[in-house]
Amino acid sequence: MVLSFRMGDTASSTRFEPTRLCSFEEEPMPQFSYSAFDPDGKTVTGQLSAENEVAALDQVARKGLIPIDLKEGGVALKWWQRELSLSGTTEIRPEVLSRFFQTFSIMLDARFPVTKSLSYCARQIRDPRLRRLLDAAHHQVQDGDPVAEALTDGYGSIPARYLRMIEVAEASNQLAQVIGRIAKGLDDELRIKREIRQALVYPVILILMSMLVIALLVFYLTPTLMPVFLSSQAAPPVVLSTMASIRQLVLQHWLILLVLAAAIGGLSYGLRGRLKVLIFKIAQHLPGLKVFLQKRQSLLFCQTMVQFLSSGDRLQSAVQQTQAAVPDPDWQELLKNAHDSIVDGKTLRASLNDTDLMDPLALAMIEAGEESDQLLETLQTAVNTLGDQTKQSLAQAVKLITPTLTLVIGLGVGAVIMSTISAILDLNDIAF
Repeated sequence: MVLSFRMGDTASSTRFEPTRLCSFEEEPMPQFSYSAFDPDGKTVTGQLSAENEVAALDQVARKGLIPIDLKEGGVALKWWQRELSLSGTTEIRPEVLSRFFQTFSIMLDARFPVTKSLSYCARQIRDPRLRRLLDAAHHQVQDGDPVAEALTDGYGSIPARYLRMIEVAEASNQLAQVIGRIAKGLDDELRIKREIRQALVYPVILILMSMLVIALLVFYLTPTLMPVFLSSQAAPPVVLSTMASIRQLVLQHWLILLVLAAAIGGLSYGLRGRLKVLIFKIAQHLPGLKVFLQKRQSLLFCQTMVQFLSSGDRLQSAVQQTQAAVPDPDWQELLKNAHDSIVDGKTLRASLNDTDLMDPLALAMIEAGEESDQLLETLQTAVNTLGDQTKQSLAQAVKLITPTLTLVIGLGVGAVIMSTISAILDLNDIAF
């Protein structure tokens, strides 16, 4: 067992206590559920993590309780309380994590003890899974477990990269600072996502309105015009015939189509991770988006590296943890090779040589930082610069995509409408 030292659990204490550095690559410790008598003679229940039954009983006794029953496996949740995931991922939503880390950071900055901070966060968080995790973590930290280990539930609720940062921060007595950096990083990431969503509002509205217009043509105008052509034994226009066929198909097989749509939706949700990668690869080849995505991924890389390096982590470990944080497989392969090169003695810049995935500015800043032995500072400068450039690239991409999408949709809907008008004019010819 590796020993490090951390501050005691009170803000004014200067006593150091030994604590273990946990490893997130190992299997999680078994969960135990227990029932016991408290000092007032009341029956209490709970759950904890321990290496074996003896260690679990020892933890219960240290709480001042008299054990009644102890079972391995933890407390089974009711079926409506269980977390379901079609995609297999069990990470808590970034919005919820951001709220937790912001609250946790504020409490630690105010010099509240870690246990009270976790207890307060557990009461403030509405997400039931995170609330249960924080409540259990509060008791584990009271029993002397490290914060990083206490926040590990074996299901990946909190991403491993954040747990690793907390682990390193505890070893270097920088927990409050690192929690603050995690909170800021999550907030920046969510802000960029909000900006992207806001930029896509107009194109989405445009698509929905176009679909509404086409639906009105198919289900309202088509059944009005088709009988006239059929009664006069005249051939209807191709577009009108196509819309009539679509209408008939939908009306006759709407239940099958509904089930098929639900199945496709469920499958898409379950495979959304792979779909995101596919969409990302396609977007990389679209005009205007390539530059934005390059800067966005470079910004994510620099932000994650800053978080790990500022918490006291080593360069090769920071690169390895960053590899797990980036979603793009090409970036993961790049960082895997970079990690291996750093282990072999190369610099970070040399290990990232001959790649077009990373923004040239980020590469230049990394090279300058390593030459001046100020890599952390130059990476932070790169984060600030790339953040501004990412906003500009996003604005330019939206300026290009919006009129292009408007033109394409306008031409498509216009063609349908013109064909319909042509059909109406043909009716006049038939009538006269």
